[in-house]
Amino acid sequence: MAPKKRELAKAAAGPKHKLPAQRRRAKQEKKTQIISQAIVPYSRATRSKRQDITEAAFKPANKPSTLRRPKLPNSVANSNGIKYNQEQATSKDELVIIRSDVSQSPPVTPRTPQRQTPQRRIPVAQFGLLTPPNSGSSSKIQKTVKKTISKKKVSNFQNKLAAAYRADEVVITGTQVNTKPPKHHLWTADERKVLCVIKRFFSADNYSLTAILNGIFPKALIPFTIGMVRSQYTEIRAGKKQTGVESDEVWSAVWDVSDFNTACQNFKLILEKLEETASEVGVPLSRRLEEDLTNVTYTESRKVAVQNRPVKVVREAPNTGRRMTGSRQTISSPTVRQQDGTGQASQQLVARNQTEALTDLPSIEDPTLDETEIQPDSDVPTLLFRAFSSVSAGLNSEERFRAGQYIGRSNAVPPPPDPSDTQFAWDASNHLSQSHEIASKIATPFISLSPSLVWCVQRLYKMAGEEDSKKFAIIIGPVADAHTRLYRVEPILQHLKNTGMYNKNVSYKATMEYFAWAEIPKAAITTTIHRHHLERLAHASPCVTALLRLATLQNTPNMSEARAHFKAHPVPLDGRSGMALAKICLLFGISYRSDQAVITEIVFHVLQGWAVRVDVADLEGVEQAFCSFVGQLGVADCAVGMGGVGGGDGDWGGFGLRVKVREAFFRGVQQAAQEAVREGSVRGNWRRRRNRRGLYSRS
Repeated sequence: MAPKKRELAKAAAGPKHKLPAQRRRAKQEKKTQIISQAIVPYSRATRSKRQDITEAAFKPANKPSTLRRPKLPNSVANSNGIKYNQEQATSKDELVIIRSDVSQSPPVTPRTPQRQTPQRRIPVAQFGLLTPPNSGSSSKIQKTVKKTISKKKVSNFQNKLAAAYRADEVVITGTQVNTKPPKHHLWTADERKVLCVIKRFFSADNYSLTAILNGIFPKALIPFTIGMVRSQYTEIRAGKKQTGVESDEVWSAVWDVSDFNTACQNFKLILEKLEETASEVGVPLSRRLEEDLTNVTYTESRKVAVQNRPVKVVREAPNTGRRMTGSRQTISSPTVRQQDGTGQASQQLVARNQTEALTDLPSIEDPTLDETEIQPDSDVPTLLFRAFSSVSAGLNSEERFRAGQYIGRSNAVPPPPDPSDTQFAWDASNHLSQSHEIASKIATPFISLSPSLVWCVQRLYKMAGEEDSKKFAIIIGPVADAHTRLYRVEPILQHLKNTGMYNKNVSYKATMEYFAWAEIPKAAITTTIHRHHLERLAHASPCVTALLRLATLQNTPNMSEARAHFKAHPVPLDGRSGMALAKICLLFGISYRSDQAVITEIVFHVLQGWAVRVDVADLEGVEQAFCSFVGQLGVADCAVGMGGVGGGDGDWGGFGLRVKVREAFFRGVQQAAQEAVREGSVRGNWRRRRNRRGLYSRS
């Protein structure tokens, strides 16, 4: 084989010098015959004359192992005398004869590597690809789908399938093509009912709730998530916002029976199924032993909280203006809704007992007061004040105040929570935020109040809003606390600073601020004063102008500087200041026959807030102030036709009323004097400590 190949190679290479024409033609014919025997009939390509004979062999573009190389028998080629040209066969008939002798096997399609794309594989069923059963083209369709989805859109994909396959095998409609899953889960009535049942009868966190719902409803289009469950239960408690319906059918179905034990018997099968599902899923789920009032929102279930809530007994201690509370009494009533009239009668009894606890207070002369064990409650003062305008948060009117979180809800507000709750702390932090964006956009369940009258009057000049809308209200603290609940802000703010929920560098301590939960009823609001009314009174009366000094409150930036100016230029307590006190009380709606505690509070707030110089040893000056005060109140009572009740010689309204007003006035003067002494002692100690530090630093 090797000598023959060398001869063929030498023949193909040709001589180094020119040969005669005959020898050249003979060699050319021989060379053509050799090349024609090596050409594969399937190939159309030829090689040039000067190529090596080994290079003239056919080399396919793909792998040679995938193709079968045909062999041409010499007998057939010699008998027929077939000769091939350099470019192609001599005739089509001869090429057909050669192909007929070759074993007929279809050419194998070259295998090209499939293109890998990072896109997610989508099932064929999502694209509406329908194939009849026992169809042989299903695998071919799936291969085509895999190649086409990663490159083309759905519209091009449909066109290719329509062109590649028959219409009876593949049916595609435009409505079946949907590549996007639904965005939101549409809650059914059963799912919402199960959620309400778990919330009422079990104690479980949101993670356990989500796991149980996924175990009960495994065929949901979208699995339940923690945020989905939390938001859905919040919407159920708030009612249907789209339709404006206050109550929800699912909520009413769960809370139809208000008695907890009876409701547990009604939902016994559902509760057992929930416990079984919780054990299968492997999450903790424990039953409640009593009603959880934090879940109460709607009017139907709100009555349960009203019955179970303890009632405060508000009394006034003898010879003091401080608010006192007795032991709390709980009025128990098992059910709210009953078929007969027992439920309605029990509700009326609860309302009547609460009203009696707030209105029928024992008088100072009541001998039974000393026998009752009472405890002072200094957290809630007798009078509180609220300055507001058109831009203040929440609903502010002369009839009631309501927090911004409960605007637009005609139903009752939920009971006040525990101050140690995390949500309570976050709401308080947002309410006390110095950021205007947070304070104006985030609604909180609190209403700000202050026990300082002078601070609220200055707020009327510093707060934003329309000038005609700036007012302040006088609120009875015990009544507001009995209706909802009042909180001192100072310990709450200190807790927020210690836990890092509020900036520690803020110097504000909230010593003169209170929080009212959710709303303040009309019964707790005594009067509402417009700023223009206060200015008109000061303009009409020189004594009121000298006492209030509204220009100082308007021009000073804060209360500390205003108080410092008042202390530097004090007004003495005499007959003139007593007359100004009486006119201010009349503007606030306080008359000769008002409650003693209210008169004491107003006298104290004016004398202490505006730093009136009070000298208890100067009995003559205090007596002149009282005579002017009671005389001005008596003149106002006579103007409305209420004077002369058993009186005489200038004793307006009778001797008994005059004695009570005198006690209330002198009590307010004494409290203001004690507060001034306390402030002076604290200020003096602070100065001595500062001087002592200066001496030590110099030494």
